[in-house]
Amino acid sequence: MKKEKHLLVIGGDRLGNYETLAPIANHIVKTHKYRLYTLFQDKKIISDLKKNTILNLFYSQGSMLSLSKYTSLVEIIHVMIYVLSSKNGLVLTNRPLVSPKFNLLRLLFNLKGWRILYTKSFNRSPTENARSLIGGKGYALSKEELADFCLIPTIGHMIEYGVLGYRLRNMLVTGYPKMWKSWRVFINENTSCDESFDYLIAMGIHYEGYDKILEEVLVLIDSINPNSIISIKPHPTTAINIINHIIENSNIRAKAKVNINNVASQSICAGLTIVHGTSSCIDANIGSKVLCYWGKDKSLVDKYNESNFNDSSDFVIMESNKTCREFVDMECFTLDNLREKLMGKLSANPANPANPANPANPANPANISLLKEQEFDLIDALDDR
Repeated sequence: MKKEKHLLVIGGDRLGNYETLAPIANHIVKTHKYRLYTLFQDKKIISDLKKNTILNLFYSQGSMLSLSKYTSLVEIIHVMIYVLSSKNGLVLTNRPLVSPKFNLLRLLFNLKGWRILYTKSFNRSPTENARSLIGGKGYALSKEELADFCLIPTIGHMIEYGVLGYRLRNMLVTGYPKMWKSWRVFINENTSCDESFDYLIAMGIHYEGYDKILEEVLVLIDSINPNSIISIKPHPTTAINIINHIIENSNIRAKAKVNINNVASQSICAGLTIVHGTSSCIDANIGSKVLCYWGKDKSLVDKYNESNFNDSSDFVIMESNKTCREFVDMECFTLDNLREKLMGKLSANPANPANPANPANPANPANISLLKEQEFDLIDALDDR
C-alpha cells in the first residue's frame, strides 16, 4: 500500500501570504496527490480566509491547524503529532522558520525527512535595484533560517535570493505559478459571475497619494459613464473603511463597492482591470485586459526605472507598478492619458469563463510567454536534486 504524502503550508501574518502559496500548493496536491495541511499564525487569518471565496475553497480541501503567538500547549502537541506521524513530507513557506516554536518544528522536520521550500514572493519582477536589495532584510540569512530549497520565478531573481544566502544548487526556477494552467483552471471552475462589473480597480498598499489616485480614477470613470459598475479590491493591509470614505467623498453616480475576493476571480467578471501600486496585475491576467495607471509623468517613471538607487518617497508603489510592465496590456501615466484609453473601445469583456483552459486575451506579447500551458513540475525537479 502506497504511503500518503503530506504537504504543510505555513504562511506569514496576513492572508496575502497564503494567496501567494496557493497555486504552488494546488499543483502539488492535484498533480502529485499530496494531502494538504495548512498552518495559520493567527486565527484572524482563518476568519479572513472564509471571506475570500477562492482561497477558502482551496484551503478547506485540507486540514487547518493554528499555531498563534498565544497558542496553547494542546495546539502545539497537535502539530507535533501530525509531523511525527508522517515521513518525507514537504513544507511550503514564505517566512524564515525561526522562533522557539518553529525551531522545535524544524528539528522534527529534519528527524522525519521533510524538505522545506521557501519563496519570498511570486508577485515581483526581478530587481537589481540597490535599494530593493538592501531594503528590509537584504542581508544573508543565518544557516538556521535557510530552507532546503528556494523557489524563484525567473533566472533574474537569482541575485536577490543569492543576497539572502541561497546557492545555485538550492534554487528552483519555476516561472510564475499564478500563470500555471492548473491554477487558472481552478480559478475558472470556481468562479461564478453572479454580478459582472465594468471595471475592477486593484489597489496596492495605502500611502500618501493613495486617496487622490483612487478618487480621480473613480471620478473619471463616472464622467465617461455614470452607469458604470465598479469593484474595488483594496490591498489586504488597507482598512475597508478607508476605501468606503474615498467612494463617499468622490460623489459619483456610478455604482462602486469594495470586494475583497481574489483578484483573478474578480477579473473574470470584469470588463477591464485597472491596477495601481500592486502586483495584482499578474492575477488579473487570468480574466481581463489589464491597464496600469501610474499617476505620474512618463519621464519621471522612465527615470525611476533607469535608476539603480532610487530615493523616491513612494518607492514601494513605484516598485510594485514596475512589475506590471511585464504583465499588463497597456499603461497610462497621467489622468489625461487614462481618459484617452477609457474613452476608446477598451472595456469590452474578453473573458470566457466557460472555457477554463483558455486564458483571456493575452494581447501583450509578454503575456503570451507567461501564459504558456506547460507548467513547472516541482516534485520532479526536487527528485532530481
